[in-house]
Amino acid sequence: METGGQNWFERCILPDNTELQEHTLKTDRIIVIGGDRCRIDYGLEGSEIVVCEFTTINGDIRAGGGGCAH
Repeated sequence: METGGQNWFERCILPDNTELQEHTLKTDRIIVIGGDRCRIDYGLEGSEIVVCEFTTINGDIRAGGGGCAH
């Protein structure tokens, strides 16, 4: 965890090998979208996708994991 008053949850962190395709952020890892009233103007593709409440995603969501969708 970082110091200096900044919260890691208020940042955009893209792991290595993440691809920014025409309309999609694509990775082979888990994607976590958090923060209050977050807006993503891309689709998401990852092994699993977790999205916090009050989030707007303006794109398709594709997860390859074995979890359930809500």
